[in-house]
Amino acid sequence: MLRLAEFGFDATLLAGTATAGWFVPRHACRWLVAATVSLVALVTGALLEVRLYPWTDVLVFVFALSSGGMLASLVPARPMPLGLVLATLSAIDIGLFLLPAPSAADSPAHLPTAFFYGNVVLLLPHGRRFVLGALDLLLAVALAAHAKRRALPVLAGTIPPLLGLALAFAVLTLHPTPGLPLIPFFSAGWLAVEIGYRLLAR
Repeated sequence: MLRLAEFGFDATLLAGTATAGWFVPRHACRWLVAATVSLVALVTGALLEVRLYPWTDVLVFVFALSSGGMLASLVPARPMPLGLVLATLSAIDIGLFLLPAPSAADSPAHLPTAFFYGNVVLLLPHGRRFVLGALDLLLAVALAAHAKRRALPVLAGTIPPLLGLALAFAVLTLHPTPGLPLIPFFSAGWLAVEIGYRLLAR
């Protein structure tokens, strides 16, 4: 039941973020300023160990929205460049996943401050929590904004992260683990949608 609730939380957050990414205007310079300011705020808060939860969730979302919009503006409006970006981000996500992470049994008081500056976190009763990384949200925005630049249907930009999330949770159901890096699954979802769109276009 908790796993299903976690899927609902992640899917809702990804769908909302991707939809926001679809409607963001294309202004690379403005996104650069917003991304830089939000990144500085996140890094400074993490280094100084300032406890700002739940406002850290707002900072993470602003960073993801601005950085994702900037990324979509900078990547050429073609599938191949975006595919290379996805491959790079997938490798980074796998590397980050291999780093030590807080245990699911850790109480909120014992979670490192930096944890809140790199993720959107929803703390639940009895120490449970739902978590979605800033990089995952950033990519959801970028995929939607990039699809819009290519004049693709809105679903072509918003479905890939949700498809990838469903695939990741299917893998977790078959082979239970504490978690998985999501961006490789987002990349698989994007590739599936890209192939499906091309087949339908023919």
